[in-house]
Amino acid sequence: MSLIFKKTINQEKILEDSDLVLKELSLFNQSQVQIRLQALQILNLTTIVLLLVLILGSLIAPNSIAAPSLPAASISILALISISLYFHSKKNISAKDGLIIATLCTLIYASALWFNGVYPVYLLPIIVLLVTLFTSPNKSLILNITTLILVCIVLFYENSETPLKISIRILLGSIFLVIVSNVIIRENRHLSESAEKLASDLKELAREISNNLNRANVEKDKALRTDQSTGLMNEKTIYDEIKKLIIHRKMTTPIAIINLQFLKLNEHLAAHQINIHDAVLDEIVSRIKKLFNTNNIGRLGKFDFIIAAEMSLSEAEFKNNLKTIYSELNRSIHITQNLIPLLPHMGIAFWPDSTINYRNLIRYSQAATLNSIENKIAGPVFFDQQMELNLAQTIYLTEQIPTAIVNNQFKVFYQPIIDLKTKRFIKAEALIRWDHPQKGLLQPSTFIPLAIISRNIIDLTELTINQVKHDLFLIQKEIDGDFQISINLSPHYLENTLDNRNAIDFLKKINFPKNKVILEITEEAVLSTDLNMLQSLNEIRNLGIEIALDDFGTGYSSLSNLSVLPINYIKIDQSIVNGIEQIPMNIKICKLITELSHDAGWKVVAEGVENQNQLNLLKDINIDFIQGYLYSKPLPLDELKKFLREQNTAA
Repeated sequence: MSLIFKKTINQEKILEDSDLVLKELSLFNQSQVQIRLQALQILNLTTIVLLLVLILGSLIAPNSIAAPSLPAASISILALISISLYFHSKKNISAKDGLIIATLCTLIYASALWFNGVYPVYLLPIIVLLVTLFTSPNKSLILNITTLILVCIVLFYENSETPLKISIRILLGSIFLVIVSNVIIRENRHLSESAEKLASDLKELAREISNNLNRANVEKDKALRTDQSTGLMNEKTIYDEIKKLIIHRKMTTPIAIINLQFLKLNEHLAAHQINIHDAVLDEIVSRIKKLFNTNNIGRLGKFDFIIAAEMSLSEAEFKNNLKTIYSELNRSIHITQNLIPLLPHMGIAFWPDSTINYRNLIRYSQAATLNSIENKIAGPVFFDQQMELNLAQTIYLTEQIPTAIVNNQFKVFYQPIIDLKTKRFIKAEALIRWDHPQKGLLQPSTFIPLAIISRNIIDLTELTINQVKHDLFLIQKEIDGDFQISINLSPHYLENTLDNRNAIDFLKKINFPKNKVILEITEEAVLSTDLNMLQSLNEIRNLGIEIALDDFGTGYSSLSNLSVLPINYIKIDQSIVNGIEQIPMNIKICKLITELSHDAGWKVVAEGVENQNQLNLLKDINIDFIQGYLYSKPLPLDELKKFLREQNTAA
């Protein structure tokens, strides 16, 4: 729902639109029948006026039209009709009452006809019209058509210009008008019923849309507030809850913010090719929920959690409880005959002792966790003032990174790499440095983690790649057309760009010379490789960019696990190289890595070579390339070009 739910649907707007549609339909219906209704009113009024004139004329001069009698009957019928029409216009008379009046008028007319033998026929239309007003259009239409047929039969057989014939002609015209009126009434009712049905359907649709929107909004809100894999609060929600918990707090009970990270767990699962990530995650979440008596639990990353808990116990008792909780969390998990070590790191900050600011409180708990990771502490670590000083420095540098990128304070240095077979320096590794205005030249270990935390690692990596393209062009033009440069790619850069293809698109746009650039990915990144990343790495290879596995030997991977990766180089980590003189096993490890790599068709680079003795040992096991301070420290571009001219000429 990437979704799914980025824009809020305004259900009130939809309901307003539905009302607008209903109004437009009503206007449409009115416009369709307005002319007909006006015609109906005119016809009915004309009919009534004409008939009243005829009735009055028959009473005043009875011999001029017909031979009426019983003026009292005519007056009675006229009075009843007038009363019924009046109340009908006011909607104060029911259809039943109207039919009773019409029946009474008919009886009066029939009585007059029975006792007198003749009666003006033109009084019938007004009675028919009265019936029309109080019966359904279908029945009224049938009545009028039947009357029309009977009148036509009378006219057909009556040839004399008698008062009766004249009266029948008047009746025929009147009934015709009544029939037209009934047709119009019927059409109007049909249109009205259709419009009402359509309006009812639209209202039902609007209600259904409203209900669906309400359900969708509930689901969207839940999706936006929870982590989909665990049902815990997501990062934004837990931060908001901690903010509410502290800012709107009325009680004085202290609050502990606990940050839990299972740093090595993902590496362990990948190294042993165990596809039980979800089961392990479910077990960890289950333990956390059981051990912490709070609903304020959030997930920040794969195995990174934060908990806000009220301290109902004393601080000493609470800390002892945390130690017990840590022991429970540290217990290995048994899943599908696999024993999975968890090795959690726990950092804790207290409100209000550590800080009263909720943002700092979260940072302090994470700083305590980082302290646990850096010092490999197996147990809860509580934030203290020294960490605060270190954190202040961290925050200071972190906030300056975006400005430093804009102001070109980051510089690319190059450490030469020698080919032991040709004795020529044919490669170099690009290493970024921060030329800080106040603190001088800062090493990557100082600011790269900060760039990752602040999510500036992508901009920093792409800045490096752009600079390498520029410098590589100059080196190939002035020094060596086949020179190669390798670039370090952070696992976090890969994780945040390969999935959405930003890295692929960026590298296509850069358009490096074929096989002249090497991207170095760490063993950590390989351990978390999935099918999507593997496909992306193959795409990078297809762009003519070579791939090196950096820092090999520091993780849990094996060469057999790497056989599916499209890599060209293995770089043995300097922590192994540095010990080859004192630890015999290290040189054996280097030899094994080299032999297996050569069998797989990969070249091997030894990092961190610092003296001649190390070099000699590495030569004996047929290492391909050497990189280290034995030959050169990382150099700026101009010094690198000078170094290459001097060394390669001598070689």
